[in-house]
Amino acid sequence: MTATDQINQQTVGSYLREAVWPSNKMLPKKWSQWREERNSLCQMILRKVAVPVGVDKRSYWESMILGITNDKFCALRANFKQELFEQFQGECFCMSSKIIEFIDTRYST
Repeated sequence: MTATDQINQQTVGSYLREAVWPSNKMLPKKWSQWREERNSLCQMILRKVAVPVGVDKRSYWESMILGITNDKFCALRANFKQELFEQFQGECFCMSSKIIEFIDTRYST
């Protein structure tokens, strides 16, 4: 991975986290396919990155940016699921503590 690719990786990660992820927890069907439409995910991402000299946008999307996008979205989903799990566990612990406290106060003599 070149220095340009690494910078693009950070750019794609920031763009997905800040612009795409808040409103889209699931990528659209066929998101990975090259599309020319201006509002397609590949075109929106490619407007944010620096395509290396001598490489066409489609090739760069398919060989580099597609994988970076997929990896980042998988990481965002994994972090989201972990946060939900931890929140659920915290609520379960809090609820079970309250039940135990209720039973203790109700049946203690």
